[in-house]
Amino acid sequence: MNAGGDGRARPAGGPGPLRHRAKPYNVKARGDFCTFNGAPTVTSPMYEQVFDLRTGVCLDDSRVVVPVFPIRREAAGDRMEVVLSHEHGQ
Repeated sequence: MNAGGDGRARPAGGPGPLRHRAKPYNVKARGDFCTFNGAPTVTSPMYEQVFDLRTGVCLDDSRVVVPVFPIRREAAGDRMEVVLSHEHGQ
């Protein structure tokens, strides 16, 4: 995904953190990508929270966080790997 128009991919986790309100939703699959104060963001479709894709922190409520993951991109640019680790709850 190209969030923020700078060419950098930023994978973020789901289901959404406010799943206790209703069915879980997937923040990354259906959200709107944009920037806020220069930060790449995604807006969740169900509750319209805005998340900073660098940190996973919800801009509307900093207590709410989704996991974000580092990536590796091949030199040719034709392949990316998402780096999952135990630090990210995987």
